[in-house]
Amino acid sequence: VVATARTDGETTWVFVQNYTAQQQLLTLPQGYTDCMTDAAAAGDTALLPWDCRVLRRKV
Repeated sequence: VVATARTDGETTWVFVQNYTAQQQLLTLPQGYTDCMTDAAAAGDTALLPWDCRVLRRKV
């Protein structure tokens, strides 16, 4: 799993990518929002094989 962060000074975007054929479990801190669903993303989160997530949070 690879995570890359980018910021504009107000918002930070985190791109999380699973480059494996196995499901991976992430534990996310409070404050993130899934950019695709606009739902809060925190706690244990499953990342399916070859899956990716784009998360954002205010700085």
